[in-house]
Amino acid sequence: MILGVDYKIREDKVKGEDGTIPIELTSGPYADIIYRYITVSIVEKEEQAVVKFDYEIIYSDLFTEEELRKDQKFVAHIGLVLNALILDTLDTQEALDSAD
Repeated sequence: MILGVDYKIREDKVKGEDGTIPIELTSGPYADIIYRYITVSIVEKEEQAVVKFDYEIIYSDLFTEEELRKDQKFVAHIGLVLNALILDTLDTQEALDSAD
C-alpha cells in the first residue's frame, strides 16, 4: 500500500477533535470509500504481534457499512493500509532519531 497511490489522508473529513484522521481508498475495488480507525491495539499471541482495530465508515457509495464489515477482503485491505501507516511512522521516527 502506498500513500498517494492506494490511499490518501482526508483531513477535510475530520469529525470532532478526538477522532483519527479519515483515509480514502483510491485504488482497487474499494476506491472512494472513506473510513477512519477508531481503535488500534497490538496483541501478542504465541511470540507474534497481532494488530487489532476497529473502524468507522464515513463514506461509501457502493457498499453499506454492514456489507463491508462482513467482507473479509475489505477488512484485510484496510489492515494492509494500517500496516503501511505503522511502518511509515516507524521509518520516519527512525530517520528523526538517527538525525539527532
